[in-house]
Formats: sequence, C-alpha cells, structure tokens
Amino acid sequence: MLRTSRSKKPVVRMMKNQLSSLVMHEKIITTLPRAKKLKVEAEILISLLKKENTITLKRRIFNLLYSSASKKALDERLRYKSVSIYKLAERPGDGSKMAQVRINITEEKKKEKNV
Repeated sequence: MLRTSRSKKPVVRMMKNQLSSLVMHEKIITTLPRAKKLKVEAEILISLLKKENTITLKRRIFNLLYSSASKKALDERLRYKSVSIYKLAERPGDGSKMAQVRINITEEKKKEKNV
C-alpha cells in the first residue's frame, strides 16, 4: 500500500480509479510512487486477463475495475502485453516526481491476400 496520510479505503479507491483510467485511455500521468504501485496492479490485471474466461475471473476483474473499464478490458483482453513507466519532469507546483504509465499493446497484423 502507498505510504500516505490517508486511510486505506481512499487509497484503494484511488488505485481502482487510476487502473480504470489506465485501461480506458491506455496511458496516464501520475506521481512516481503512485505509478510504481499502479504498475503492480496493472500487471496483476493483465495476468488475469490472459487466463480462461470464467465467471470467477469476470468477478475478480469487476472487483479490480469500474464497470465501463472492465467491459473494455474484457473486449481487448488479448491485446495487452505489459506495463511500462516513463519518468517525466518534476511538477512545477510542488516538485513532485512525475511519471507516465502506459499499457503496451501488441499490434495485430492483418493478413492481406494478394490477388
């Protein structure tokens, strides 16, 4: 869990919200400590998505994400490859280290027939 001055529930909700945003937009910008925690959560999600599609698996994914993001995750389940963190410049207001978290996606090559 992140070391913050908040209690556990708001931190869990924040991570769930950021994970849902990451699935929806495929990249987000956040602080470096949050990005490191988010990477771990996203890798757990990707490993779950690669398993067989069962009711229990769907329930676990719905528990990790909010509903609209989880629907997209189930639709694009085989495209997700890994998660990477890119360090950015410090935030001008308070000097926090910033990072971009991105889901790496495998590109499906379409087979074209030469006629």
